[in-house]
Amino acid sequence: MDTGVLISDFTTYPFDSDRHARAVARMNWLHSQYKISNDDKLYTLSVFVTVPQRWLEKYEWRPLTDLEIAVSPPGPALPTQLTCPGVVDSMARNRVSNEH
Repeated sequence: MDTGVLISDFTTYPFDSDRHARAVARMNWLHSQYKISNDDKLYTLSVFVTVPQRWLEKYEWRPLTDLEIAVSPPGPALPTQLTCPGVVDSMARNRVSNEH
């Protein structure tokens, strides 16, 4: 299954939908086949979340609204669904380190 389809499914469909649950389960299974440290998972997730928003803040013709920021993928529950413990502290640290 294509990564783009999985990401689209778990960022487009409601968290309680079957399609979202299957996409997250498939992503977890795919990642379980490799020895990926939690830090690497957290870093990748933080880039996925923070870089697009930062790019829009820098180049978009207007600032993002609070609503656009609040509903932007991947949503607050996704890190836990993707089995990434410690995501809240890590996201804040990685946002700062990704700015360089």
